[in-house]
Amino acid sequence: MFEALEGSGFSVSPGDWIRRGCAMEQVRKLLGEERAREFEKAPDRFYRTARQALEAWDLPAELADNAWLICRAACQAAERAAQNRALSVEERQRQVEALQMDAERRLNEVLGEKVARPLRRGLGFMLGGLVRHGNP
Repeated sequence: MFEALEGSGFSVSPGDWIRRGCAMEQVRKLLGEERAREFEKAPDRFYRTARQALEAWDLPAELADNAWLICRAACQAAERAAQNRALSVEERQRQVEALQMDAERRLNEVLGEKVARPLRRGLGFMLGGLVRHGNP
């Protein structure tokens, strides 16, 4: 999958999917839409964690796509909320917490509470200090 990128001068940090919209446009042009989606998910820790949890519970791996989309959307929205300087730090924190709670609820609905546990933990870790660390 990554062979098409070799020698192209294209470079992307694998774990930085929150801020790599422009880079993904280049990937789409090089690889096409379907392979670009694979490229985008493959290095993501939420996607890998979801796949591992689903395999451990002998559930369909396709559910990992849904879990990944939920986590990705929550992280992107939380990043925007955390950077909204028009709001107080407390209000930004409340918005991030609300986004996290909604994503956790949706993960529970899609995967079940036990299977979603490692994803909820990872989401909490990622979003927990978003406003306090780096976005005062």
